[in-house]
Amino acid sequence: VYMEIPSDQDHPFDVHEVTIDEMESKSNEIYARDRISPLGRPIVRFDLIKASPTRHRLIMKLSHAQYDGFCARTFGQHLRLLYFSQPLPRTLPFHEYARKVQDPRTIHNAEMYWQDHLKGSRMPKLVERSRSGPPFDNTLDGQFRRSVAEPNLRRRGINTAAIVKAAWALTISSLSQSSDVVFGDFIAGRQVHIPDIETVVGPCVN
Repeated sequence: VYMEIPSDQDHPFDVHEVTIDEMESKSNEIYARDRISPLGRPIVRFDLIKASPTRHRLIMKLSHAQYDGFCARTFGQHLRLLYFSQPLPRTLPFHEYARKVQDPRTIHNAEMYWQDHLKGSRMPKLVERSRSGPPFDNTLDGQFRRSVAEPNLRRRGINTAAIVKAAWALTISSLSQSSDVVFGDFIAGRQVHIPDIETVVGPCVN
């Protein structure tokens, strides 16, 4: 998959002048507009709502394909600096990050790491298929729901994502009747030893 970042593309920036009473309805109208961007049209756009000389609202349209959760704080910090006409700190360009994570040595080390850790393991078989075929021909349309209270373990350094992954591992173990559990996962992708990797604005997801 390749991402192209054209250098000569103008991003729409519209200004809307409304009354204070109209601010929420105008915001909702903008939220609902162009929820899906046709291929080739810019995803990023900005709308500034001016309700009074001292009350404004900036709405930014972005796609999660353009950034990861790590970037949210950076967006806020940079907007604040721009608002006060202060210089922005240097960031590592995303194309530099992409080039460095494609380094053959990095890829080789990652492959050797996972080959060693997954040696002898096998993918769990959760469902017996009545016939062979591609996965999209064997869809599951059933569901089981149970509401549970979310434990707060942040004081012990355990976040919600870790709890969900542990629960999924236990579920797979129970269904497959095996203590050997293997499943895929998306991670932040910022564990690679690259200087200034924490400043990258982009989808650094593995």
